[in-house]
Amino acid sequence: MEFFMIKVPIGGETFYDVAKRKEAERLIARREQSGALQEAADSDAPPGAP
Repeated sequence: MEFFMIKVPIGGETFYDVAKRKEAERLIARREQSGALQEAADSDAPPGAP
Protein backbone atom coordinates (compact mmCIF):
# COMPACT_ATOMS: atom_id res chain seq x y z
CA MET A 1 0.00 0.00 0.00
CA GLU A 2 2.79 2.45 0.90
CA PHE A 3 4.63 1.67 -2.32
CA PHE A 4 1.48 2.48 -4.28
CA MET A 5 1.00 5.81 -2.47
CA ILE A 6 4.62 6.86 -3.00
CA LYS A 7 5.28 5.57 -6.51
CA VAL A 8 2.01 5.53 -8.53
CA PRO A 9 1.05 8.93 -9.93
CA ILE A 10 -2.63 9.81 -10.17
CA GLY A 11 -3.38 12.98 -12.09
CA GLY A 12 0.33 13.63 -12.53
CA GLU A 13 1.14 13.63 -8.80
CA THR A 14 1.73 10.92 -6.25
CA PHE A 15 0.12 11.00 -2.84
CA TYR A 16 3.54 11.78 -1.38
CA ASP A 17 3.97 14.78 -3.70
CA VAL A 18 0.61 16.16 -2.61
CA ALA A 19 1.38 15.59 1.07
CA LYS A 20 4.73 17.42 0.76
CA ARG A 21 3.10 20.33 -1.11
CA LYS A 22 0.29 20.67 1.44
CA GLU A 23 2.76 20.66 4.34
CA ALA A 24 4.81 23.37 2.62
CA GLU A 25 1.64 25.45 2.08
CA ARG A 26 0.74 25.10 5.78
CA LEU A 27 4.25 26.15 6.79
CA ILE A 28 4.11 29.22 4.54
CA ALA A 29 0.69 30.17 5.91
CA ARG A 30 1.97 29.88 9.49
CA ARG A 31 5.00 32.03 8.66
CA GLU A 32 2.82 34.66 6.97
CA GLN A 33 0.45 34.69 9.93
CA SER A 34 3.24 35.05 12.48
CA GLY A 35 4.82 37.75 10.31
CA ALA A 36 1.53 39.64 10.19
CA LEU A 37 1.19 39.32 13.96
CA GLN A 38 4.75 40.59 14.42
CA GLU A 39 4.09 43.56 12.12
CA ALA A 40 0.93 44.41 14.07
CA ALA A 41 2.85 44.25 17.35
CA ASP A 42 5.59 46.46 15.90
CA SER A 43 3.10 49.06 14.71
CA ASP A 44 1.58 49.24 18.22
CA ALA A 45 4.95 49.92 19.81
CA PRO A 46 5.75 53.51 20.79
CA PRO A 47 8.24 55.39 18.62
CA GLY A 48 11.85 54.65 19.49
CA ALA A 49 11.02 51.26 21.00
CA PRO A 50 13.23 48.39 19.82
